[in-house]
Amino acid sequence: LDRAAGLLEDQVKFRLTGRDKLRVAARLALVRLLDRKPDAALAALNQDGGADIDPDLLRQRQQLRARALLELGRADEALTIIADDSSRDAERLRADIAWRTKRWAEAAKSFAKLAPPTPEGDAKLPDDAARTVLNWGTALSLAGDEDGLGTLAEHYETAMEASPYKDAFRVVTGAGVPAVGDIRQVADKVAQVSDLQGFMAGYRQRLANEKLSAIN
Repeated sequence: LDRAAGLLEDQVKFRLTGRDKLRVAARLALVRLLDRKPDAALAALNQDGGADIDPDLLRQRQQLRARALLELGRADEALTIIADDSSRDAERLRADIAWRTKRWAEAAKSFAKLAPPTPEGDAKLPDDAARTVLNWGTALSLAGDEDGLGTLAEHYETAMEASPYKDAFRVVTGAGVPAVGDIRQVADKVAQVSDLQGFMAGYRQRLANEKLSAIN
């Protein structure tokens, strides 16, 4: 990551201007975030490349800035930046922010938007979709939303029974009896061990299958 960042930084500072500079600066910011260097990510995004920027790149840069601010403990600023962004990536980011700051009701709202439609019949959920449903249930449990948990279980119980997360889903929705402590204590443990970084996970997956230049 350091080597990639060095190459990109050289282009941003000395070789590129305008839109190209802003585009490569976004790639540099992503590399810095993957390397857990949010200050350096912000520095990359603060490079001046002019105001001529297309909406998609502007949205991506705002999302990366918000993610960097979250890593620096500036969650409210991060939310302000993406307040008008209705994209799925922004919703993943809002879920990350709410989860990190333990705003469980807000996290549940984001997961409700990210969750897949209720499967029909014996249809199975992809792994990432099942994890989203489990995280939704965890957030509802920690928010104390019993009605929401009941509805969630009604819609997804069959599909989640066929997933690797069936036991955890039973517990957080109240359908299973935890061995130790109450349901919310178990949900809290699920929340603690879950490395919820949905927004960054999307970038990691894309980078695993494509070149860095494919992200924007």
